[in-house]
Amino acid sequence: MASPEEKDKIENQETQKVPVETQEEREISPEEFLQDADIKKQEFEAQTEREIKNLNSVNLDEQKFNEIKKEDQIEKKLDETNQEAGVIIQNAKNEVEPNQNLEKKIIETLKVPEILVEEQRSAQLLSVMFLGYLKERDIGDNTLIEETKKYFLDNPLNEKIINFFKEIGVKPEETEMETEKGEIDIESMYNLAVAYNNPERIKKAMQMIIEHKKPLENLEEIRKKLFENIELFDKEFSLSPLSKKFNEEIEKDKKQRLDNMDETRERIKKIIDFFKPDSKTTNVKKLILMPTDQLSDKNSGRAFDFGNEIILKTNIENVDNLDHEFSHGIINPIVDKLDQKLTASQKEKITNLTNSKLKKEYGEDYYSLLCEELIRTYNDIFKKDRKLENLEDFNKKIEKITEQELQQFISQNQELKERCESLDIFTKNDFLNKSSEYFERFEKNQLRDLIFKLYEEYSTRKNLETNFEQFILDKLPSQII
Repeated sequence: MASPEEKDKIENQETQKVPVETQEEREISPEEFLQDADIKKQEFEAQTEREIKNLNSVNLDEQKFNEIKKEDQIEKKLDETNQEAGVIIQNAKNEVEPNQNLEKKIIETLKVPEILVEEQRSAQLLSVMFLGYLKERDIGDNTLIEETKKYFLDNPLNEKIINFFKEIGVKPEETEMETEKGEIDIESMYNLAVAYNNPERIKKAMQMIIEHKKPLENLEEIRKKLFENIELFDKEFSLSPLSKKFNEEIEKDKKQRLDNMDETRERIKKIIDFFKPDSKTTNVKKLILMPTDQLSDKNSGRAFDFGNEIILKTNIENVDNLDHEFSHGIINPIVDKLDQKLTASQKEKITNLTNSKLKKEYGEDYYSLLCEELIRTYNDIFKKDRKLENLEDFNKKIEKITEQELQQFISQNQELKERCESLDIFTKNDFLNKSSEYFERFEKNQLRDLIFKLYEEYSTRKNLETNFEQFILDKLPSQII
């Protein structure tokens, strides 16, 4: 313990003024601020990493430590803190960054890519394999679907393929394909399938799944087994009369798509002219149109983005769906950038603003919901000069249909049937009496309302050099409060 004399000496030293070297005050340049902001961001990220590493200071065994981390969501909380700080720093940088405002930034707009029609046989084979495994899968009704079901009655799917599908938990519902170590959806399976015999696509396909789907420890194993089973099935199926019928339909579709090429090119050009995508953000050089998959729902489409190459899987009779899927190549990279600007609470707010029907299709992940709503609001509403539907409009729609038509709609649409039953709606009068409750729960779409207003503002902007990416990165975060 220090003596009274020593304490006095310490206090005198602490209160004594220390001379400092004076220097002329000066303003910090924007460049210096930006450099310092980057350093601070890196230091903060490094600090959170150290925090995670130093958490196990009592030397618990690794399994127990990981259980505690998972239970307390420690890493998630640190990640959110790290992200919040990153957003604050980035927003500060945006305020001072020289020559980067909407008026001054010069971009090179994406040019209309080369458009080709090419079969992706591995993806078509995967569809056939799925139907062979899930014979009762509801995907519509056409001659090839019925003939494929009959084919598998006489030629059951190979046991090795059946075991593979069982192993990864293939189920009829496209969003419910589970494995013991995580989830893989059908879209991811198709992404891998179109990389079959195209090794240059594999890395990008895997990256897409890792970044935008739930990470899988056994993803590489799934890919290898999928490729092995596609090869196995191709050998068994390719010589069958049914395979020849598929080939005939594919050739007809290819010819028709080539005949429609001028119209398709014009549709793509209109989308590019509206969004004016920055070629540094979306740099697609080649757009590949797959022939119609006769074993897929007419309204179901997919886009496979491999950077300079995008592959679209759509039905030739559904041109709106082609527009929708191509738009993913423009919108998704923009949402990737928004992901760096939005806080965790803003992302949660986006999910909360989304209506329940879209969440039933895509889950609670804000990223998928925002991508879909940005595209659907433009593709289904804005480009067609339609107005947003309110309760009064909804009631008018109900009043126009007959009781017989309503019952037919309900019998043909399982989701509509479930929604109506949840509110005890069984007749047209029931629907009219509970329309407000139904609209509030299932139809009201606050995220669409917000996005529609942003599209209106964007389409009437004074500076036509501003593209959609610049506009939405600047405007959307301030709207999510």
